Amino acid sequence: MVNSQPKKGQYFLKLIGITLLLPLAIMIFGIWAQANKTTQSPELQYAITEQQKIVDEISARFEKAGKPDFTIQYESGGTTYGGPMALTQAKRDLEDLQNANKMSDVRTKAVPFIITSAGISLIISIIVLGAGIFLSAIGRQSRAALAHSFSILRMLLPMAMAVQVVATTIAGVAVIAYFVLAVFHPGSLSNSEMKLVVFGIMLIGVILWVALKTIVQLRHALAAFKPNPYPIIGRQLSRDDAPGIWHFVDELAEKLNAIKPDHIVAGIEQGFFVISGEKTLEPAKETLNGHTLYLPLPLMPFLKKDELRAIIGHELSHFSGGDTEYSQRFVPIYASISRSLYALDDGVNSYDRFLLKPTLYLGLFVMEQFDLAVLHWSRLREFEADKGGAKVTSNEASARALLRSVATDKPLGKVMSQVTVLSDSKYDDLVAEVLKAAIDDGMGDPSTHLEDKIPHPTDTHPPTSQRIEAMGIKTDTNLIAIAKEAPTQDAIKNMDEYFKDFGQLSRTLTDELYKIVRTNAVEYRKQLESRVAEISNEDRPLTANPGIIMWLISIFAILCLAGGVALFFAFTAKADKDLFIVSLVFLGFGAFLLWAASIMFVHSRYPFMVLKAHEIGVTGLDAPISWGHVMKYDVSLANHQLITTLHLNDAAPLPQKTKGKGRVRINKKKKTITIMGMLPKGLNFKTYLELIDKYINAYDAHEILNKNNIPKQI
Repeated sequence: MVNSQPKKGQYFLKLIGITLLLPLAIMIFGIWAQANKTTQSPELQYAITEQQKIVDEISARFEKAGKPDFTIQYESGGTTYGGPMALTQAKRDLEDLQNANKMSDVRTKAVPFIITSAGISLIISIIVLGAGIFLSAIGRQSRAALAHSFSILRMLLPMAMAVQVVATTIAGVAVIAYFVLAVFHPGSLSNSEMKLVVFGIMLIGVILWVALKTIVQLRHALAAFKPNPYPIIGRQLSRDDAPGIWHFVDELAEKLNAIKPDHIVAGIEQGFFVISGEKTLEPAKETLNGHTLYLPLPLMPFLKKDELRAIIGHELSHFSGGDTEYSQRFVPIYASISRSLYALDDGVNSYDRFLLKPTLYLGLFVMEQFDLAVLHWSRLREFEADKGGAKVTSNEASARALLRSVATDKPLGKVMSQVTVLSDSKYDDLVAEVLKAAIDDGMGDPSTHLEDKIPHPTDTHPPTSQRIEAMGIKTDTNLIAIAKEAPTQDAIKNMDEYFKDFGQLSRTLTDELYKIVRTNAVEYRKQLESRVAEISNEDRPLTANPGIIMWLISIFAILCLAGGVALFFAFTAKADKDLFIVSLVFLGFGAFLLWAASIMFVHSRYPFMVLKAHEIGVTGLDAPISWGHVMKYDVSLANHQLITTLHLNDAAPLPQKTKGKGRVRINKKKKTITIMGMLPKGLNFKTYLELIDKYINAYDAHEILNKNNIPKQI
């Protein structure tokens, strides 16, 4: 509900703090401990030597006597032991001293681990940060340099990220062990000392468990450095399925001296694109390798032959000249790594994040450095590819093809907006429906979208206006009018020049797309039902938890009152006016604190808020507030004061305040309701936010289920 993304300056400070300053501080601490020999105790060594002498002396006296000698006495811990018990206790004290010395030795050995692991983490951070900046700068010199420098980083980053997590874990465990082992001393540990040791052991266990989970999560992310198969919804076209389009593509590739695609895939969604590397075709789960050209079937009937040549020529140009290695090796890997790192950032919960954060920040920083170089070359390579498209046709045809692609967005968007998990409509042939929408309702106006960027699965395009301007073409009214012309009904029949049976292919792809949408719809329904089930139908009252504050105030109030009474009796005895004034101050302040504690107690007995499936009841308001009227909410916690502000939409009726126990403010102008109180019983700040989110999500899910006929099964 509230944007929690840090600003760029804040992000940079966190990056420096977590990846450089924190390990540096830990390493300096370890060096200080090593230099000052804080783990070595000469007194303990001396005590062991002296205790050994005592044990040897008592043992020698027993051996000389040849029988138990009860004249031998030994004092320990204020108790005097005689006879055999003296020797037993002396040996026990010696064992305690030796055990304490062993713990001191272990603590001494923890220091090098602190220094080494923190130093490794610091060195890795410096290397990765420096390499990211340096290699991305080299990548701006040429596309080949970008591909080469990223390949170096691709080898460096996985190893660095893995070692960083391990080093951070070792440093954390070593630091905790260092402080926990300092508790051990000769003799028995006190209850508080034993609790501290148990807490330290539990904390080390938590760190090791989180480290194991982090490494598993990181392993999946590092697998991204081998590119994941790119999913495409569509069908592979054999040369028998589309002899005309294959001949068309082969001819263009030869003219451009470009690599011919290994596969041509037709689909319903997206625009034209080429892609290298491994792909997975849905729903068939067919895996393709090599170079693939994707054809969006709904767009093809709209294009004139020279426009189709320009677009496919543009795409094939990515497989020619200096763009080949960039397209084949760099783009798929870069896109895959970016997706995986950002997915990892979103998928890690706050409890596991503290070990992963340093290495994750490093990875994201490096990717951001390369983003700048990628944007630079993506822009230039699109201009070069446009020249390739114009080479096999003309600049005018290339510009017209761009504008027509933009104009087609209107009918295509109208039809495809009905192909969702929430829609009941079902078309037999989406290509025919898009064409019909264009004929009936007209095409879009490309002049209003000249600054838009044509979407691409693995690349970034410059705005359409810049691409047309680079061709030397003026976007005048005549060119716009031509691009807006809707095709005739014969446009689909004209596709027979390229495809064996275009209509059947279109219907098959339509059916397969609907099957995917229906499968997603069933899964979406399960998610919605799960959200609704997360809250019970019973109301959830929230009562304030004054906790220790109320008791502290009460105790302080009683002390003030007791002090005031004592001072009053002293006044009556001495008739001192100053004592009388001071006693009144103490009594008044004590009464005020007692009144404040009683208010807290009363508020803790009654709910200040009641969460329900469809609405939220607030003490102090004459009517509940529907969750549907809450646009967003803000929550803050300061000095144990919990402030929840509900921002209502324009359609929401404003409730009125009532006389009662609630602390509520209503801002009619801003349409906000502010609820003040304390954290509810059984909840902390985080779980309180999660609870509010849970009710809002459950309400939204319930409304979606009620208003839409989402299928229950495929």
